[in-house]
Order: sequence, then structure tokens, then C-alpha cells
Amino acid sequence: MNHRPLDFTQTSIFPLLEAEARKALSRHLREWKEEDRTLVSDRFLFDFSTTHLTGALAGYFAEALEELDFDRRRHAMFVGEPVNVTENRPALHTAWRMDPSDYLVPLPSEVVEYVIRMRDQVKRLSDRFRSGEWKGATGKPLRRIVNIGIGGSHLGPEAVIRALENENSFPVTFLSNVDGRHTADVLSAIDPETTLFVVVSKSFGTLETLTNAHTTIEFLKNKLGHSGLERHVVAVTAAPGRIAEAGIPASHVLPLSEWTGGRFSLWSVAGISIPLALGFETFDRLLEGAREADKEFYYTPSAFNIAVVWAMVHLLYRHFGGASTEAYVPYRQRLALIKDHFQQLFMESLGKSVRLDGTLADYPVGSVIWGGPGTNAQHSFFQFLHQAPEVVPVYFLGTVKDDHPYPHHDKLLIANLLAQREALAYGKPQTGAFDYFPGNRPSVTLLFDRLDAYHLGYLLALAEHKVFTESVFWGINPFDQPGVELGKILAKRIARQLEEVSAKEENKILKFVRKNLKD
Repeated sequence: MNHRPLDFTQTSIFPLLEAEARKALSRHLREWKEEDRTLVSDRFLFDFSTTHLTGALAGYFAEALEELDFDRRRHAMFVGEPVNVTENRPALHTAWRMDPSDYLVPLPSEVVEYVIRMRDQVKRLSDRFRSGEWKGATGKPLRRIVNIGIGGSHLGPEAVIRALENENSFPVTFLSNVDGRHTADVLSAIDPETTLFVVVSKSFGTLETLTNAHTTIEFLKNKLGHSGLERHVVAVTAAPGRIAEAGIPASHVLPLSEWTGGRFSLWSVAGISIPLALGFETFDRLLEGAREADKEFYYTPSAFNIAVVWAMVHLLYRHFGGASTEAYVPYRQRLALIKDHFQQLFMESLGKSVRLDGTLADYPVGSVIWGGPGTNAQHSFFQFLHQAPEVVPVYFLGTVKDDHPYPHHDKLLIANLLAQREALAYGKPQTGAFDYFPGNRPSVTLLFDRLDAYHLGYLLALAEHKVFTESVFWGINPFDQPGVELGKILAKRIARQLEEVSAKEENKILKFVRKNLKD
């Protein structure tokens, strides 16, 4: 080829890749029943034995990545080149988990200094809060957190906190939806004298967060006076100029870099609720696990790289198998919200139809992410997974054991995970008209020995690198979200229309809403 391909369908290896994919998908998973295809890291196992991704296919996918200049593009992301091409910004979320004494790659000195400074500030704030030194307006120690934010300012931090909270954790409530009932329920359930409010908004222009922040500020003023803002509110934003308008003291503002994307921001000051709730030591272990995933992703050859193979599995079933959805099923209740975080991370990053050169993609990109915790899921949607005509790839997330007083539950939980994996892949012989379990339903198993901050950080960082790898295959930008921005613009315009007393009624919906808002 005379030019570098834009996506994997344009690579010279694609015809061989496509032929091998069709061949593999025509076979039943029973044919590989005795074949072990697992990638193992420290106390972590990624098993794709129950998929159609063969060694030959992985090799072809790896060759496609070579043609797509994957190594250079991966390096560009890590060193801070403007890989977010539509906004002309770097995507340096990996910088937040770097080790200042052992850089993975050289970084600009201003980035290093900023991250170290912000990390120190987060540690000081969280230590002060958890020790009881941080007193509220009435002199009482602050003992509860309300996190005000939406999207990446909510989903990632809440998933981490719910996965790792224990008897030493401080309670956290997440106020995200602009629904007034939600706001009222949160504010009525807390004691303002002992609550710290953390407002997280990169732009400080997101309608939902801004509205909830203003409502909360008025609530605090009414309950505690102006001193409530000085003692009870911390803000994280890349637009500090807008903070003064909201009445939040500048001394309580943590600046967020423009190169930190919302859905990649839990490692940054935007994730401050994590160390506040769990302690900075736990947060540091989360970063350490993510840093290990960064090293593996950066150095490991594609065919043995967990994040890359994860991307290969998805592309196999999305592009060649026609599977438009994926189910994520965590077999730990504490991991229940990981699916929500993955939903935003995958769908907001990969739900694109425009390629890097501005042309429309003529192939499927991204998938619908859904799921729920096992074993509950077995009694809700697993019937569909086993017998419906549509094939849905399943990702099982689990830990062999956990810290609780009932270890006999662990055996039953993991037995259910492994049973569903086997049943989906291999089915069973048909003995009656309705006894039809064809099998050949693919799944991947991601398994830890136990759930802790290090391995959770490792998993979440792997998922980010999976997203980046798929964006290279598809030739898209995973770091922007133009559809989200369009919705924000339209919502602000319609909100103004609803306030106009003499506005023309463009349609019956606006007329109905305006009439009933007045009643």
C-alpha cells in the first residue's frame, strides 16, 4: 500500500484476517474444549479459552496493529502528544498514576510537577478529613461526603468506593441526577454540620452538576450561613474562573488539567472522594495497580498483551460475528457498579461513526454494554443468553475469595461462574423438544484471587487500554464526546425556552411542559 491505512479494514493483512475469522466462527467452541488459552499476571487471570480467538487470529490482528503504527501511537499517548485530535489535546490520564522515581516514559516537567503537587494536596486534604482535624462551621468534625458530579465525575469513583469500602470507610453519597427529587432526598438525609460536599465538574458548565451545586450552596447558606461554604465545600474543575460565580472560595478549588478526560479521571483530583472515603493509602494502591497495567500494556507484545487481546475478542465478535451488545457479569456484589463505569468508558469512547480523517466509518464501531451481578443475573437475563437466537459475548468478572465471615459462600459463587461459562460455551445434548442448549456462546473470564485496591486499579486501567487499542483498529478518536456536548447545548437552549413567558409554542411537548410547570 502506498499510504498508511486508517483502520484495520484497510490493512494488507485484512483479507487473511477476515478469512481466518470466518473460519474460526464456523467452528463450535467444543472443538477447543481441551485447549487452554489464558494470560496470567500477578494474582490475575484472563481466560479466553471459551472464545473463537485462535492463535492464528491473534497473530493477524497483531499484524494489523503493526500496519496501523500501533506502537508509535501508544507511545504518543503516554508521552502527551495531542492524541485527542478533535480538541487538539493530549490524553494523559496515565500520568496521574506515574511513579515519580521511575517514569515509564519521559514526560514534560510541568506535567510531572503538577501531578506531584496535586497528589500531595489530595493526600493532605484526605488525611486532614479522616483524622477529624477538618472541622465544620459549628466545630464538629466532618464525617460524611456528598460527591456532586455526573458521568466520569461520578461513575468511576462510585464503582471504586463501592468495591473497596469497609468498616473503616467514611460514608459517601453521590448526587448526580438533576432530578429535584433525587437532590431533595440526598440533602434531607444528611447532617450539613458534619458533611463535606465535593463538587466535580471539568467545565463547571455541565447543567446537572451546576444546578445541583447551586442548590446545595443555597442549602448550606440557609443551614450554616456563609461559613458553610468555607468549611464544607471543595471543588474540582478545569475552569476555576467559574467557581467564584458559584460562591466557592478559591482556596478550596483543586485545578483539573485539560488533558484529563472525564471518563478517565478517577485517578486524578476528580477522584478525590476515593481517598476521602477509603484513605490515601488505598488510593495509592489503586494507582499502583493501574501503573502495573500501564507497564504491561506499554511493553508486552500484542499477542500476549491482556488489554490488546481483550480488544481482539471484542472486534472478532463485533465486526465479524455481528454481536452489537456485550454483557458484563461480576460475580461479586461489591463489583456490581463496574458495569456502569465500563458502560460509560466503552460506549462514550467508542460510540463514534467519524474516523480520524473526518470520513464516516462504513463498518460497525462500539457495542452496547449491559449486564448485572451474578448470581442474580442467572435469574433474570441468562435465559436469553443461553437460548435466544442472538449471540451475546459475556465477560465474567470474579474473585476466588473475599473478606467476610462466610467462606463457604465463596465456593458456591465461583462454582456458579464456572458453570455458566461452561454451559454457554458447550451447551448440552438435546434430549427433548424444548431441551435446546446449543452452546457456542462465547465468554471471557477475568479472575482475581481476591478483591483489593491494587488489582481493581489494574483491571480498570486494562479496560482503558482496551479502549485505546480498539480506537486504533477502528481509526477513531476515543477521547472526545461530541454527542454529549450537543446534548448540553440543546438542553440549555430548551431550558431558556421554558422560561420565556411569551415564547412561541414550537410543538405540543413544549406547550404541555410549560403549562404544567406553571401549575
